Amino acid sequence: MSDAAAMATLDAWIQSLRTVGESLDEAAQSVAEVLQSEAAVAVREQRSMDGYPWPPTKAGTPALVNAPAHIDTKARGRIVQMILTGHDVFHHFGAGRVPRRPILPIAGVPAKLGNAIRLGIVDVGVAHLMRTRAKARKAARRSRSR
Repeated sequence: MSDAAAMATLDAWIQSLRTVGESLDEAAQSVAEVLQSEAAVAVREQRSMDGYPWPPTKAGTPALVNAPAHIDTKARGRIVQMILTGHDVFHHFGAGRVPRRPILPIAGVPAKLGNAIRLGIVDVGVAHLMRTRAKARKAARRSRSR
């Protein structure tokens, strides 16, 4: 490899390191989507995101079926935020005669959810790596053709 090609490759890697922050933002967006989806699944299965079953309703019907519509999950840069609104908040914490039916994760990230998040981050990381390699190859080709 010529000095020019080596320098082009090095420049491409330096540029890729600068774009890692953008990939982390992409990863946060991916994590937000996974969290929103997992919250909907947990409500459908009448359990907390931590895996604990909810107490049944007096009528024996599914509880809080509209809860996913009251969960706002957003990626704000590299931070993922879940906000629960409406009357579902009272069920999440339990208030008075309202039984406790946790909707959001309570104590850390459950293992199943953590694995799903890691897979989302890995997908974003692989995509970033592929883009970086393609740019490095393109830069090397350009330097060789000079």
